[in-house]
Amino acid sequence: MRTLPHYQAARLRMGLAITDPIINPDTGYAVISMAYPIRFDGQFVGAASANITLGVLSKFLDTHRASPNSITLIADQRGDIIAHPVMPKGMRRSKERVELATLSELDEPQVVKAVQQRKALGVDRFSFELGADGKEYAALFTRFPEKFLKEWEVIVVTPTDDFVGELKRSNRKLIWSMIALVLIESALIYLMAKKISRPIEIVSGAIERIRSLSFGQSRLPNRAFAKSASFRGRQSCSRMHCGRSRSLSRWGSCAN
Repeated sequence: MRTLPHYQAARLRMGLAITDPIINPDTGYAVISMAYPIRFDGQFVGAASANITLGVLSKFLDTHRASPNSITLIADQRGDIIAHPVMPKGMRRSKERVELATLSELDEPQVVKAVQQRKALGVDRFSFELGADGKEYAALFTRFPEKFLKEWEVIVVTPTDDFVGELKRSNRKLIWSMIALVLIESALIYLMAKKISRPIEIVSGAIERIRSLSFGQSRLPNRAFAKSASFRGRQSCSRMHCGRSRSLSRWGSCAN
């Protein structure tokens, strides 16, 4: 016990000491050891220690998500995973030994891309797009307090649709509703315009017939009227000719 790293660290610091995760040889799983010094008359006489399995941290991270589809994990400055919501993803086997997995080995591309973007941008809070569909993610890196004595940080990667997805869906529904209303309105305007224009067309046609003096009659009665007038003219001419003939015959008889 006195040779364990967390015991020696507590004795030297005279304060809380926390070790990096180590693999428990009995269980094969990673644990974190902590120790706090015990003093008597101001002298170090021992340490109270405890081990925390990463399964507890994994369960905590899984039940305390930032959003339904987010991933929250703890890693150190070297990129080793301290705790992952899915505990088996935080470890890997190497030469028949169980070791801590690294961030670059995760099968979660959004986390890998977030780590790469963090190194490139040098900031702890940013958003990025991933995949052919350009899905947007938000990433947040938060360091542990200095008094914790460990260079660990909490990494949160979450799709922005978890926060604004419902708003986007509502906007899409609103846009489609507006398009449908515009189409219905256009159809109603067309039908009303057609209904209103029909009487106007009838009145316009009547005005055109009045202007052409047709009064709703066809050309056939006009032709019949012309033929009747011609016939009456010929009758009048015949009567005038007969009257003249009779006058001449009377004048001839008187002369004899």
